[in-house]
Amino acid sequence: MEDFDASGNGQIDEKEVHRGIIEWLYDANHPADNNQYDERPKIFARTAQRTAVLTLLAQPVIETIDEFSSAVNIPSFIISYVVIPVVMSYREAMGAIKSARLKTKQAISLTFFEWY
Repeated sequence: MEDFDASGNGQIDEKEVHRGIIEWLYDANHPADNNQYDERPKIFARTAQRTAVLTLLAQPVIETIDEFSSAVNIPSFIISYVVIPVVMSYREAMGAIKSARLKTKQAISLTFFEWY
């Protein structure tokens, strides 16, 4: 609220709200340049760390998918690109279907929003 109360009188009028929203949007679109350069080493370290974790975990996941596909006699391509995404999104899809059963405009709109 302090961002909007430019006059400092404890009351917010329409002009102050308008000015406050414009400042928020400007700040969101124009972050401080000096802060951006301070974050680069942290971003690089996080990226390197996450790449290392993915590298370590990728091979066991690939082997598991290959073993599963051999056990159920389904090509590993189908498992990787069809079965796993369907299983991962099953819970969300069921929640969306349940909310769509309410048959309200908002529930159906939220269902389509979740699917796309």
